Amino acid sequence: MAKIQKEYPLTDAQRDILLEHVSQTPHKLPRYKAQTILGANAGATSEQMAPMFGRTKETLDDWLGQWEKMGPLCLFSGHIENTNSMKLEDDQWEKVYKTLQGSPSDVELPEQLWTVPVLANWMFSEFGVKYNSDRSYHYCLHLAGLSFKYPTKFDVRRDEGKIEARMAEIRTEVAELAKDPDTIIFASDEVKVQEETETRKGWLRTGEKTVIKIKRNGKKQSYTGFLNLATGKCTVEELAWQNTATTIPALQNLLAANPNKKVVVIWDNASWHRSQALKDELGPGNSLENLYLIQLPPYAPDHNPIEHVWNAAKGESANILQRKFADTKARFVSYITESTFQYKL
Repeated sequence: MAKIQKEYPLTDAQRDILLEHVSQTPHKLPRYKAQTILGANAGATSEQMAPMFGRTKETLDDWLGQWEKMGPLCLFSGHIENTNSMKLEDDQWEKVYKTLQGSPSDVELPEQLWTVPVLANWMFSEFGVKYNSDRSYHYCLHLAGLSFKYPTKFDVRRDEGKIEARMAEIRTEVAELAKDPDTIIFASDEVKVQEETETRKGWLRTGEKTVIKIKRNGKKQSYTGFLNLATGKCTVEELAWQNTATTIPALQNLLAANPNKKVVVIWDNASWHRSQALKDELGPGNSLENLYLIQLPPYAPDHNPIEHVWNAAKGESANILQRKFADTKARFVSYITESTFQYKL
């Protein structure tokens, strides 16, 4: 009778962790283990895979046994001897997973975000389990769908209900305006570029200091931008300052670039976007008579498509030191003007 090949089913989260180890880990052992588990999941036997790693069939069988017993924890150095990692029962793992779907405040912890110390303290108080390595907690957080990154800032004055209601009104109004072939709709905002190297998180080599040279000498440049929501093209214009006196000429230039068109500009509630001097330029017979303005809801910059353009442009030049501030500005502007963006309301 033919021997039945043992199956090693994987969840999507487990598969993602294994693939991450295969592609990113600098260490052979966890990479070999991850490849073995993925191979077994695909139907390969230990005997078939052993020569690939220069190991015996028995070693691969042992790795697969560790996987069945410990899951992804078996990939991490030191966890095989970490008996504490075995103290959580299946129902306890399920509780950890469900708890991490919420915030620490849901379990009466005075924190907004999960961190290793917060999770460690909660697991110890809940189950009496304390891991020897932070990697165990990283695994828990990763398996729960969390990743290590900067949080989005949230203004306490922000009212989500009012924002969504206002955005629904704007989308309806814009859809109606877009029916007119002589109407062009732009999302607009200002941004400031400084002569200081933009730094972003990155995966750096463990145990080595990674240094990025930066400049801090105070030079800065303001821009206003207009993102055409139909074509995805964006124009930018330098501003001496962000105020009404510079905004009105920028709007006049926008109208001049789109003659005989009704120009709609969607932007935020900055004071110079609502100033009386600007309002005086609107309407028949005035310099901005073909301009129609739509105000976004307060405290909702994430709903302005051009904000994503600014973030993309800054990200493109992140961690790069330019010799001159003029080069920084040129790189910023060229990225925007040479790109096509698909951001929508």
